[in-house]
Amino acid sequence: MLFLQTAAAIPTLAASGDGKETACAEQTGGAYVLARKPNPALVVGSFYTEAFQRETAETVETCLEHRYPYELVLKDISTVRNRPENLIQWVKTVEAALDRHYR
Repeated sequence: MLFLQTAAAIPTLAASGDGKETACAEQTGGAYVLARKPNPALVVGSFYTEAFQRETAETVETCLEHRYPYELVLKDISTVRNRPENLIQWVKTVEAALDRHYR
């Protein structure tokens, strides 16, 4: 039997960068996966690399400290307003932030 057929659904808790990751981690005890959705305003038009780096680092540090599983999701790609290069930059920025914490 395939794993996906036998695995229970993993509950997720969405967070949109309002700084409440610590409270979520403390209250749920890691029973959920934090689905961290960065502020889409940081992708519209200009790309704010420093803000994304800071946002990602804060999320990763909080989740590691509290042993809280997480995923990073860019929830609405239509907000790039015909600038697909922003998606590529977002991926590179997140990868670099994760590399700093996992290497």
